[in-house]
Amino acid sequence: MRIRTTALLMILLALALSAVSCRERTDRVRRDHGPFPIAENGKVGFVNAKGKVVIAPAFELGGDFYEGLAVVRRGDKYGFINKKGREVIKAEYTDAAHFHDGLAAVRKTGDGKDRWCYVNRKGKEVIPCRFKAAGMFSEGLAPAVQNSKWGYIDRKGRFVVDEAYDSAGPFHQGLARIALGGDNGFVNRNGRLMVNPQYGAAMNYSQGLAAVMRDGRWGYINDSRGFVIPMQFRDARSFYQDLAAVQVGDKWGFINRRGRLVIQPRFARAGDFSQGLAMAQSAGEDAKWGYVNRKGRLAIPAQFDFADSFSGGLARAATYTRDGSVSFGYINRKGDYAWGPQRYSKPADIAAIKEIMSGIGMYEEVY
Repeated sequence: MRIRTTALLMILLALALSAVSCRERTDRVRRDHGPFPIAENGKVGFVNAKGKVVIAPAFELGGDFYEGLAVVRRGDKYGFINKKGREVIKAEYTDAAHFHDGLAAVRKTGDGKDRWCYVNRKGKEVIPCRFKAAGMFSEGLAPAVQNSKWGYIDRKGRFVVDEAYDSAGPFHQGLARIALGGDNGFVNRNGRLMVNPQYGAAMNYSQGLAAVMRDGRWGYINDSRGFVIPMQFRDARSFYQDLAAVQVGDKWGFINRRGRLVIQPRFARAGDFSQGLAMAQSAGEDAKWGYVNRKGRLAIPAQFDFADSFSGGLARAATYTRDGSVSFGYINRKGDYAWGPQRYSKPADIAAIKEIMSGIGMYEEVY
């Protein structure tokens, strides 16, 4: 969530190369269907699905709306605004993450302290600032660190699953990914190990299946711990809309929940399905991002250097130029721009766009 001082071209290159891989390794939480953040003259504002500015650019940074509120930054402090642009939670925090299950993690520093706590939608700190790290509430629990290990707290801030893990993710379908000694497994809401730590990597359950990796190969297990799709893929992502992106050799395609390839591997990279479309990067030297439908047909031609999942009928898209500028906008499901593209060349504008593309207010999961 913080801006790093890096050479402009390196920033752009990093974005181009990691637009999907960094974000797809976290389990996507559905954001609100707008308003959508934009940047003008170094400030962030918001547009609606028709591309009309509904919140004037006034913030140093701004993220997507979740549960009706969006993280924004004024000066060097973070707070939250509603969809009318009114600051409903004062910008007084060193850091902040988006709302989920009615709570958001916020960070306070000062007086030699650096701790996370949780606020409700009215801005009340309902769980005191005593955590060194804090994750997203999901299904009534959130991963948190008070001493040196991760455990799970309830909505009153009490540890209901002891601090025992090196990393921990949010609950999905009654199970949460944990890691111990470099191996990943899953616990239930009572803290019972349902899948012993044994995988080099794992993703949270989605549509009843979890992608897991052992000895460099990915497969899928169900909630009964049995393999339903054998370990055979070089890489894999979670299921969304009954399809999952998998890597076979050096190309990506899509499988159904039976493990059958329904979209043959022909893409350099691929993302998740959302609103009937998935990001897919063309193979070749001049690799570009486009979108495929569930039949594998290219619905939006590969033309972007950056692409994001659809939400509320729109998706972020950007192209880069040799002079270091960025053309950024929002496209609809036909590939037409609803807002933009707007060309940015000033460092402050590019920094704001970079944060919008990477997702300000996102919870970080350590794998």
